[in-house]
Amino acid sequence: MDMGFRRFACCAIGGLVLGSGPVMAAEMKPAQMPVAEEQTASAPYRLGPQDVISVKVVEWRPSIDQIYAWEALNDKYTIGPAGQLALPLVGEIPVLGLTTGDLAQRISEQLKDRMRLAAPPDATVEIVEYRPMYLFGQVEKPGQYPYQPGMTVLRAVSVASGLVRTRDPRLQREAITSRGELDVLLSELDGLIARNARLEAELAGATEITFPPALADQKDQPHVMRLMEQEKLIFEARNFAYATQLSATKQLKVFLEQEVQSLKNQRDVHNTQQRLVTEELEKVRGLASKGLTTGTRQLELERLSAQLEGDGLRLDGSAIKAKQDISRTDIAILELQNKRKSDVTVDLRETKRLLEQVQSKRNTAAKLVYDSEVIAPGLLLDDDTGDAAQMVYKIVRNTGGKTVEFVAGENTPVLPGDTIKVEAPKGKRRGSELSAAPEGRPRTGGLASAGTPEGDVGKSR
Repeated sequence: MDMGFRRFACCAIGGLVLGSGPVMAAEMKPAQMPVAEEQTASAPYRLGPQDVISVKVVEWRPSIDQIYAWEALNDKYTIGPAGQLALPLVGEIPVLGLTTGDLAQRISEQLKDRMRLAAPPDATVEIVEYRPMYLFGQVEKPGQYPYQPGMTVLRAVSVASGLVRTRDPRLQREAITSRGELDVLLSELDGLIARNARLEAELAGATEITFPPALADQKDQPHVMRLMEQEKLIFEARNFAYATQLSATKQLKVFLEQEVQSLKNQRDVHNTQQRLVTEELEKVRGLASKGLTTGTRQLELERLSAQLEGDGLRLDGSAIKAKQDISRTDIAILELQNKRKSDVTVDLRETKRLLEQVQSKRNTAAKLVYDSEVIAPGLLLDDDTGDAAQMVYKIVRNTGGKTVEFVAGENTPVLPGDTIKVEAPKGKRRGSELSAAPEGRPRTGGLASAGTPEGDVGKSR
């Protein structure tokens, strides 16, 4: 941990000039230049007041072949205001300016002396929480904030809720209204995106909906999860209804095909009967011509032959009707499939149209929010020439026992214990002083803002 943090400290301090050197060189006075040069020196992190550290002490005992932990010492400690660290069994240790490695070595040595050990135990020291940094001046919430590795001036200001905003009530009302409209449009946009994904899945004949990253990445949010679940239920219900209708129509076709086959079989049997009756009738006619049989028998066979011929025609008509019903069933299946595709296509086209429309409204609302929350308050800080005011950042740092102050840029690295001063340029007026401006001054809430970072103010929640 000590070596890892040393590397971080070297990179962080070494990057002070690399990240903001040009800005500092341009803005700092000659008397301040040595301060900037000192920050570029690669040096390990030095402990100071309010740093919270974790101490762990262990000892190898060969007699029992076991590692023994000094539980009375293993805990978290806060370095006092005078740079003193109070440890049980050790007492107070002056740690101001020490590295974690130096402190670990000193703890081991003092334990060996106090406990009269043959060899010093192994001690490690890790930084649990860095001493805080402080922000004041033109920030929304000045005060003390916990330091995080890699912190820059810009990040520190964002932790304090950003630069102080104008108190003009008109702009505040416009910002609230625009933000509310934007939230409504974002919710509507999420719903249209979910519906579009469902319709595309239906059109493709998919078994499930593939939601785009715009929604899938937000599935842990309740309103997005609710939208996705609703579209899944609609998808399953529509698929079930379509599948049921299609299955019933196809089953009807199967029944009709079975009926045609049955009529065909009946026709075959009927043909056999008709052939036998015809053969018998021919024989009876031959016998009747020789006077060997009565005419009654011949008459009965002729009547039966005519009846069988009529039955055959009826079977043929039933078969033709069944085949026509099969054709109608095929047409019904095609119509059902085409209607589904047509309905989904129409819904999809309308959804895409609404998506484009809502997206356009969303972009406009995002620009209005940006105007109300960013552009307009910034313009209220303009000087008489109309040039946008730029904040001045200064860092007050304790270096080598001395307190120094130097001008910094937005990307200047911040160290634990730093105090960041955010000042408005001299001669600039704050928005609160302009809130009672004459009516002749143009309102800024509706200013055009081409180049608005819509991804910051208008992105889906």
